[in-house]
Amino acid sequence: MKQARWNEIMTIAKENRSITVAELCQQLGASEATIRRDLQEMDDLHLLTRFHGGAKFNEAQYIEPAMAFKAETQKEQKKQVAYCAAKLIHDNQMVYLDAGSTTCEMIKYITAKNITVVTPGIPQLSILGQRGISTIVLGGSLYWSTEAITGKQALAQLNDLYFDTAFIGTTASMNSSDSRRPMNWKRKRNPLRFTIPKHRMSLRTVPSSI
Repeated sequence: MKQARWNEIMTIAKENRSITVAELCQQLGASEATIRRDLQEMDDLHLLTRFHGGAKFNEAQYIEPAMAFKAETQKEQKKQVAYCAAKLIHDNQMVYLDAGSTTCEMIKYITAKNITVVTPGIPQLSILGQRGISTIVLGGSLYWSTEAITGKQALAQLNDLYFDTAFIGTTASMNSSDSRRPMNWKRKRNPLRFTIPKHRMSLRTVPSSI
């Protein structure tokens, strides 16, 4: 219910650029207290920018929604993608797991033994630890909204790492020049399926929009 309401609020805000509490109450049939609470929480996640009596669309966050928002979106589709992707990981592999809600969901379905996972994703760490999976976390700047480690330090670390397989959110593959995402790949053995231009390694991608 809350997720559906947030989706409606985001759609309305995007269409109108700004929206008042009164207008949202009328369109969504929710109480003023509920809408004010929603707007405050969405402002905290940088999904919207709140002002007195309403909120406006946050253009920057439309490119990369907050992790907390993405994690609650299209859960069943995400589980299906995550399950299939996890089965592509084999024993004794070095694996890169990108930040994001779908790659995070993958971890519970990993059955391969003796693997090492490299990730910039903060939520991924506790789940990998619970599964007893050997983990290397990239260092750098924390991008709070997406809960990911980013920047030049992360890129520098990737220069020294080689992967058998890598799972990348599609936002990362479309924005490989964005320093907020660590993108600098080397092929360890066999080439993979998806190739990013100007990089020698092929990558598997998972949709970041679900």
